[in-house]
Amino acid sequence: MIARMTAGGASASDLRLIIRADASPSIGTGHVMRCLALGQAWQAAGGQVTLVSHDLPPSLAERARTAGASVEPALGPLGDLRDATHLATVVTDPRDRLVIDGPGLTLAVLATIEPVAERTLVIDDLAKLERYPVSIVVNQNAHAGLLAYPPGTRLLGGLRWAILRHEFVSPDHHRRRPPSIARRLLIAFGGTDPAGLTRRTTRLILASTGVREIDRLELEVVVAATNPDADAIAALTDRQPRAHVRGEVTNMANLMAEADMAITSGGTTVWELARMGVPSLVVETSPVEAALASGLRDVGLFDTLGPAESLNDATIIGAVGARASDLGWRRQMATRGPRLVDGKGATRVAVALAAAPGALPPDLLSR
Repeated sequence: MIARMTAGGASASDLRLIIRADASPSIGTGHVMRCLALGQAWQAAGGQVTLVSHDLPPSLAERARTAGASVEPALGPLGDLRDATHLATVVTDPRDRLVIDGPGLTLAVLATIEPVAERTLVIDDLAKLERYPVSIVVNQNAHAGLLAYPPGTRLLGGLRWAILRHEFVSPDHHRRRPPSIARRLLIAFGGTDPAGLTRRTTRLILASTGVREIDRLELEVVVAATNPDADAIAALTDRQPRAHVRGEVTNMANLMAEADMAITSGGTTVWELARMGVPSLVVETSPVEAALASGLRDVGLFDTLGPAESLNDATIIGAVGARASDLGWRRQMATRGPRLVDGKGATRVAVALAAAPGALPPDLLSR
């Protein structure tokens, strides 16, 4: 499909996708991960992918290379004008396409890459810039329609553009029938988890006694190598038969398929859980996640527990216990999530970017 829609008749194999995204303890790994998901859709059509990143964690760099992308160092974090000047020189071939994703993006950066703006796509979450002088802006979130993008922005917004990895497009398994009381809780707070919610939630549930819905829960605890609490979580769960720590998970869809519920932070993982029909509790750990939570409430998906810094232990335990015994809610969320997120967003975005510069294919929005 990408080859057919490419301007000038070039095939997808003629196109190189250059990704500029960073990962760090403060911004997490989500920007890089969703860009790599877009890279998978690009590669599926025969294209090439290069990730340009500043101080990329070794485990994430290895993951990108395993996925078939080449990895190159940036000259500085996103927002550094020296790096932006260099980036403009990297996108040399007229067939190259550039994707930029991250909170460090500024108008000064976009002005610096102006020569390649018509071949540039920005992945955005908050509509914070006064202008978006690029070919395409993607906001994959449910709150995209609640934001006021400046006039002239060529926006692809909403959940049909949610950029998910290939394992979520057509899962090769079926969801289990939900039990009357949830038995398996997935704890997944992202690659770096700066709020320390993985350790906190795991500790709370393991320490809670006397509540049937909590006592019987088996925990699947996702702990990436970039999580600073990894050793503490390992010690906390040692000799706890109902707690299973999962390290660098290579197929999250499989793990989600076995979960009755999840508790997570507000990032792309929310849309993965929606796609897999996993009823979820969502904690806000950053300003963008507060916006995501508002979108969830707007579409009636999942429970939002509020900001991490104001969330007390009793609220966490109470929410987990209440929803673990609420079969009707879990059934409703398991149905609503896949209806909202169909897993084809990465391909749609790749088609749109391959067609740039110029107008989008007139039937693209209906696909």
